[in-house]
Amino acid sequence: MRTHQIAELGTSAWDWVTRNTPQWTATVNAKTRTSGINRIESDLRRRESGEVAMAVGPDGTNFVLSKSSTRDIPYDPVAISRMAGMTVIHNHTMSTSFSKSDLRTFVRSGATEFRIASPARTYVLKPTDPNFAGLSEPDRLAYWESRVQPRMLAIHEQKVKELQPVIRQFGEPAALSNLWPDVVKELAREFGWSYTIQEGPR
Repeated sequence: MRTHQIAELGTSAWDWVTRNTPQWTATVNAKTRTSGINRIESDLRRRESGEVAMAVGPDGTNFVLSKSSTRDIPYDPVAISRMAGMTVIHNHTMSTSFSKSDLRTFVRSGATEFRIASPARTYVLKPTDPNFAGLSEPDRLAYWESRVQPRMLAIHEQKVKELQPVIRQFGEPAALSNLWPDVVKELAREFGWSYTIQEGPR
């Protein structure tokens, strides 16, 4: 794990997440923290391959959670246990919303904010229940398995059925290209999450 403070950064975020020792220790405030998050996202969204997940704490402390050379980033139990109360930033090399794995991690993690930085958009999920982050990780996993996952699968199945005429006319890839953001939007509505899509790089 590499731990740094976001403050007065004189180099790119990608440089400072790959350094072996802390480089910045200045006190951060909300403005500086937001600027640091923007810089992390800016650098991550420029990656042409591979995925990275980072966590940023309320005080600006930030560290790499996981890296992958493929499109599927692994989240081990240790990484998930370190997300509670954090802003999690994760890149997608294509402009796609939260994957099923991302949704599962969002629910399990207890993160206060989960951000997907893609080339054209930023997708943001936040739990609005102040008690959610206080649940234990086993309780959040049980919540995922008993409530969220069944609804996710049911919503997805229903939307695929509704799109059958479009699928027959235009083919499955074209018809389903915008389906998953709609699934996430419906889940957010049902479970009281805040879900926003920010167009264009920040």
